[in-house]
Amino acid sequence: MSDRTSTTVRTLATAAIALAALGYLVARAIHVPLTYDEAASYFSYAAAGPIALFDFNVATNHFLNSVLSRLSHAFFGADEWALRLPSLAAGAGYVACAAAVSRGARDAAVGLAGMLLLTTNPYVMDYLALSRGYGLALALVLGSVLMLGAW
Repeated sequence: MSDRTSTTVRTLATAAIALAALGYLVARAIHVPLTYDEAASYFSYAAAGPIALFDFNVATNHFLNSVLSRLSHAFFGADEWALRLPSLAAGAGYVACAAAVSRGARDAAVGLAGMLLLTTNPYVMDYLALSRGYGLALALVLGSVLMLGAW
């Protein structure tokens, strides 16, 4: 197989994995009922007013997620998918960073295996589809890993 063909196959396989991961995240965000943690976090911080956003007495306030959920609620309403939109955006960024990190592998099989490992971890997928700060943190950390590798 030529290098050009191998690169094309690798790119298509990475794109297929990325699209499957994103489809899964969107489906989870739409169909999974709101969890207790999501609701408690939203009502305690995002919906309680601007002062409540700065209440850090309990570890359930993920500041960036609370602010973004409040904005998403203001623009799109109180649907579950709207509250999860910041995490879904972070999920898209996470998948894009995972593809970029896997593309940096010298061996195509290692790169694809890395992409699969980064995007099929059930805990990671769960966090990227729920309105909690963990998905945003995971996306930002993987983006930092990508930038560190580029540096």
